[in-house]
Amino acid sequence: LHGGSHHQAAPLAMAGRTACLALLAGIALAADPVAINDVTATPDLQGAFHVTIVGTNAFVTAESGNSLTIVDISTPSSLSVTGTVQDNTNLNQPRGVVVSGSVAYVACYGGHSLTTVDVSTPASPSVLGQVIDATNLNGAIHVQLVGTNAFVSCHLGNALAVVDVSTSATPDYATAGSSLVDATNLQGPAGFVISGNYAYIAVLSGNGFAVVDVSNAASLSLTGGLIGNADLTQAAGVVVSGTLAYVACFGGKLTIVDVSTPASPSVTGSLSDTTNLNGAWGIALSGSYAYVATYTSKSVAVVDVSTPASPTLADSKIDTTKLDGSRAVALDASNNIYVSSASYNGLSAWSWTSPASAGSDPVARYGNMVRVFELPLGELVPLVVTPDITIQGSVFPGGPWEQWFNRMVLSTPDERFMDIRMADLSLGFNRSTFQRNHLQTLQITVGEGSISNPRRLKRISSSSAIIDAESMGGYEGVTRRVLRSFSSHNPMIGSYNRECVDLAGYWLHFYVCSAPADEYYGDFRHLAVEYAHLDLLLIEIRDHGKLSGVLPELWGIVPMSETTKSYVIEDKTANISQHSSSIDLFVESQTSEGCISE
Repeated sequence: LHGGSHHQAAPLAMAGRTACLALLAGIALAADPVAINDVTATPDLQGAFHVTIVGTNAFVTAESGNSLTIVDISTPSSLSVTGTVQDNTNLNQPRGVVVSGSVAYVACYGGHSLTTVDVSTPASPSVLGQVIDATNLNGAIHVQLVGTNAFVSCHLGNALAVVDVSTSATPDYATAGSSLVDATNLQGPAGFVISGNYAYIAVLSGNGFAVVDVSNAASLSLTGGLIGNADLTQAAGVVVSGTLAYVACFGGKLTIVDVSTPASPSVTGSLSDTTNLNGAWGIALSGSYAYVATYTSKSVAVVDVSTPASPTLADSKIDTTKLDGSRAVALDASNNIYVSSASYNGLSAWSWTSPASAGSDPVARYGNMVRVFELPLGELVPLVVTPDITIQGSVFPGGPWEQWFNRMVLSTPDERFMDIRMADLSLGFNRSTFQRNHLQTLQITVGEGSISNPRRLKRISSSSAIIDAESMGGYEGVTRRVLRSFSSHNPMIGSYNRECVDLAGYWLHFYVCSAPADEYYGDFRHLAVEYAHLDLLLIEIRDHGKLSGVLPELWGIVPMSETTKSYVIEDKTANISQHSSSIDLFVESQTSEGCISE
């Protein structure tokens, strides 16, 4: 909820399920991604292995269920199974899948086969044909399509094979007649991608990377490779962009390989992280970020690859339930992230792009829906209401087109409350007499009883205070300063420290932070301090169905009341930036940088 100007909007994230609160020493990491929704089913998604997205459908192979399942992702917050084909013979341990037109091509590990599936009617997919070859398709694990040829990596056969699929009902290995077998350079291949004349292959068992010339499908040939490389331990998945290949390694690494000279690929940089990248398998790339699904870490890791020589961890989400046994990751057109997880038997949707938010004037966002609205000045309005906490906010005017939040009140059913106000910075303070660990920009009071007639009040003045669950109705947290770091471009409001309250309970995990009006600079930089305000960042929500208040109504989660309708000024659509949201944590009020409500 951005109480800012019409020049910019800052996203407010919706999240999935509240995690336990970790009291961090400082603010320097990116905020958690937000869980949008998930679907789990057996046998439809039992042992979910690979996912590929075409339009509003996600195609998921279920290795243990011997099935291919189509999931409707048209509404990411409400995933549902559209149709499934289950076939123990023709879909024996399906792993890789690629879709072209109305046909899905499935690599079956246990069946040593390539199976074609008619998906023209998503509600009732059906097997079209199959080619079985225990020699040339031994342990078929991944598939890519180029024209009328399907290229299949065969893990047990140490091979890359070609299948003629010009007639999808009768795929035929013999017609194409090509299979490159190489027990050294293709020892246990896994994922691969074809770009131009070359296939770039992650060599799992050989701890390496291979480049194969596929310009002549009838005569494949090895061009170059890196085998037995410590930076490519158990290489499992790969994507290519330009002259760089990004390799997810099951051994706990993301490695970037220079393929500008295919005959002599070389490692450019590598990130080793056994906490967040252990069991790395699937990988997707968007802009300067690689998204990695990990089987053992049970996570989705986001790696900043903007500097190929030194990739760095930008963010990571570990979820021991939904991401248990993660195998593949795919992005839709809105950059929502979909992860297939074998142990969870399901597909989960995540977002680093603020599926729900509120911004300038203020503006509420959900997906590509944007609602411009205004709130009554100086009145506390229920922004978000859950069974165990209510967040209210009030705004002040910041020019003819602006509103900013200067007060947030948090209250619980047992009559505990926290009143957070933006300090009046125009009064200034004497640094020589001001205590070092005192709050500068936030004024925080906790109390019991009603807000208008409290039974007890206590002022929180420390910038490192611990808030116990008893004083806030089950919510616990800390106060802290925003640190100067790579992910926080401006930790100050003029000469004052930016500060935050970090609270987590059963239903919500959120922050309330002080922030400058960053759009004002140069001759107008004094207004950045004059219009300093509060940001609300919703990190995680346990159950969207339990929400009420102005923001959920504006997001479209619950029906909009007549009162909320009266706040709306304009409905429109907007393009969401690829990397908006929580790649940077406590950033200022900028559309591309933060899950923020201002």
